[in-house]
This record gives sequence, C-alpha cells and structure tokens, in this order.
Amino acid sequence: MRSKCASSPSSAKTRAATARIFSRLRRASARSGRPVLEVMGGLFHRRELLSGGASAYSHRRTGDASTSECRAHTAVVRMVRAHSHPEERTMSLPLEGKVAVVTGGASGVGLGIAQEFVDQGARVVITDLQQGPLDQAVATIGPKSSGIVADVTRLANMEAMYQEVIARHGHLDAVVANAGIGAHAPLGAITEEQFDRTFGVNAKGVLFTVQPAIALLPPGGTIVIIGSTASIQPPAGMGLYGGAKAAVRAFIRSWIQDIKGSGIRMNVLSPGAVDTESLRRALGMAQGADAVPAAIRTMGEGNPTGRIGDPREMGKAAAFLSSDASSFITGVELFVDGGMAQV
Repeated sequence: MRSKCASSPSSAKTRAATARIFSRLRRASARSGRPVLEVMGGLFHRRELLSGGASAYSHRRTGDASTSECRAHTAVVRMVRAHSHPEERTMSLPLEGKVAVVTGGASGVGLGIAQEFVDQGARVVITDLQQGPLDQAVATIGPKSSGIVADVTRLANMEAMYQEVIARHGHLDAVVANAGIGAHAPLGAITEEQFDRTFGVNAKGVLFTVQPAIALLPPGGTIVIIGSTASIQPPAGMGLYGGAKAAVRAFIRSWIQDIKGSGIRMNVLSPGAVDTESLRRALGMAQGADAVPAAIRTMGEGNPTGRIGDPREMGKAAAFLSSDASSFITGVELFVDGGMAQV
C-alpha cells in the first residue's frame, strides 16, 4: 500500500509547512557549514523541524502526524535533494549523517574504527587520555573527526564528554566502547593494582561509556563494545584480561533486556590478534625489534586465514554493527578473528 507521505504538497497549509521547514534547514546549514541533508538528519533526531503540532519526526516514529505535515515531510526531502549538490543527493554511505563516539580512538583498533566510520559517512568524535595523540589521530582521520580528552574510568568525565558531543553535533547515533588495556600476570603473581586497573578500564570503563549514552541515543542508535577472543580462550597468564572481557559479554546479555523497547541495539565485537603498533611494540620488547616481522608471520600461520587482522577490518565489522544492515542483530558477540576462536 502506498504511504500517505508519498504525495506532494497540495494544500496551502502543506505548502506553508514545507516552506517553514526548508527555511529552517537552510539557516541551520549556513550556520554549521554542514550539507543540508546532513543537517536534516540531525534535526529529525532532535525533533526540531516543526514548531508546534505533530512533527514529521513523530509521524515516522508513531504515525500520528497530520496528512498535511506528512506531505510536507516528503516535500522537504524532495526540495532538499533538488537544492543540494549532486554529491549530496545520494545518501548511499552506510553511516551517512550519523555521529559516532569511539573511545580509545587515538591509536590501534580504535583509530582503524574511526577511520572506517568516516569513510562510511559518519562524523566521529574520538576520546583518549592525552591531547597530543588525539590531535595526531584527528589529523590522520581528517576534518570529519574531532577529539576529546576523557578517562573512561571516571563517570563525570564521560558525562561531560557526551555533553560536548551534543554541543558540537546536536545528536549522537553510535558509540564504540573500544578503550582497553592488556594485562599479563599468572595466578600467584597478580597484584591488587593490576586487578583494579584491568577491570577498571576494561569493565568499569565500558559501563561508564555505555550508561550515559543510553539517554542520548535515538531509536536505531547502536553501541558496539570491543571484546576479545580472550573472553572464551584466554591464554596462560591472561586470566585478568580474559576475565574482564568475559564480564563485558555478560553485561550485554543483561543490558539488552534492560533497554528493551528503546530501539537501541548493542553488540560485542571480539577481535583476535590485530597488527597494531602496540602489538609490534610488545613483541619488540619481548623478542627484539629485528624479530618482530617474523613473530607477526608466525602468529598468522596459526590462524585459519594464514594471517592476523588489520585495524580497518575491525572498523568494517564495527561499521556493519552500527549500520542499518544489522538492524535485527543485538546482543551477539561477533568474533572478528579469522576463525581462530572457532577451531
């Protein structure tokens, strides 16, 4: 059946509503320097297109808009596309118009995820502990990114970070809880400090990343938590790390029930070995710099794919879980490990 919103404006009331909405879009675009289509997506999320009465946004979400405003919504979409540059008319990128936060985004897997999100159309805010690495990462990612110093283990820090994101972009659509640390200590040698730090960043930090975001995400918003194959296959000496990542998996199983009806989806993405600077640095410290290339090859030979992962591959998987292509996927742990945890 054809939707009521398929009609073009016909009444004076509809034409007036169309003109009013489009005028607001053009002013917002001029103020922000953002494409009109992108502004439109943000304003729909914030319910700011219509002043008074039922909005096109509420029609889309609840179906209670009047026919004239419904037609106005369709007309605005057509008008915006007609007045946009050709490259703005096709919203073909999976994350086009979305605003995403990636914690621990200044290096490694987080940086790869942020780069992939921008390539797929999103505006990305990365967080990390120091301004210098953030500035370098933003320069690498490009103008659709920005950085905020924030400590995931401090709830007040994360709440303030999200408020800054809203101030900059007007809305939030996707969160990637990537910040994490490794820990290697066999049973019998684990210290209280190691336990507190590992679980503080890898478990409490995930909680403090996710919890303040829930109230800001719209229906269709997404959360991706970066786990690890260590959640099910922790090697010797990695009990702390594996335990913290297993805790994250348990979080998700409960949280998807807590947020039932919100329209928000959350999943765990668990990488295996990934070729990052931190991995190469750790191998260099353990075996010497000259031995790193051979060590990387050896690690790959044990994988069913014959190699280890790349940060951008983690980014592609995170982008999938943050896009409409995964609209019926929530609560899963997706292993992006070349099959290593499955054999």
